[in-house]
Amino acid sequence: MNNHDAPPLSTDEPAAHELPAIEFESPGRFAIHKPAQQNSPPS
Repeated sequence: MNNHDAPPLSTDEPAAHELPAIEFESPGRFAIHKPAQQNSPPS
């Protein structure tokens, strides 16, 4: 990125408000069954 092409920083805008923290509860881990790929000759 070329900084000289960036728009100038505006000091007229108020500072952005920080968003409140959110609660997150992980449902856990899950096993995924992925069968081995079978190489069949092209038809």
